[in-house]
Amino acid sequence: MTTNLVAVGGTTSLASTMQFTAIPTAVAVKPDSAYALLELAYKRLDIPIGRFDAATRSVTNEALKVRRRIGGLAMQAVVDCGEKLGVANAETWDIDMNVLSFVVDDGRGGSRVSTRIQALGHDPIVAGRDYSPCSTKGALEAKIGNTVKLLTVPAKK
Repeated sequence: MTTNLVAVGGTTSLASTMQFTAIPTAVAVKPDSAYALLELAYKRLDIPIGRFDAATRSVTNEALKVRRRIGGLAMQAVVDCGEKLGVANAETWDIDMNVLSFVVDDGRGGSRVSTRIQALGHDPIVAGRDYSPCSTKGALEAKIGNTVKLLTVPAKK
C-alpha cells in the first residue's frame, strides 16, 4: 500500500506492507476432531462458512460482508479501522472480511486451531469511497479458538 502526502514544496510517498498473522489456540484433541469442532464453532458463532477443505483442515469465508457485529462481538472489538469524531469507524462502516481458520497437529497428541482475518472497510454514506484496510484486534480469532476448546469439554450432567 502506498500513501502520498502532499505538502508545500512537493509530494512524498510512503510505502507500507500489511501483514496478517494467524492467531493460534491449543486444543487437547486430535486434529481431525478439532476440525469437526471448528465447523460447529462457526455455526455456533453465526459465522457463515464459504468453503470447507478437509485436505488442509480449513474453514473459510473469503467474502464475508459484516456490519456492526460478528460472532457475538461488536465490530470495534474485532477490527480497528480508525475513528471519526470519537466513534470507531468499525461500528458504522461496512466491513468486508476474509476469515480463515485451520487446524494443525501440535506434535503432542493435540492440535492448534489458528484463525487469520483480513478486513477492509468503507463508509457507506460516502459514495465512491475507496476501501481502507482495518487491522485485527485478535478478539474474533480468540473467540473462534476458545469456542472450539469449549466444545471439547464434555457437558456436565
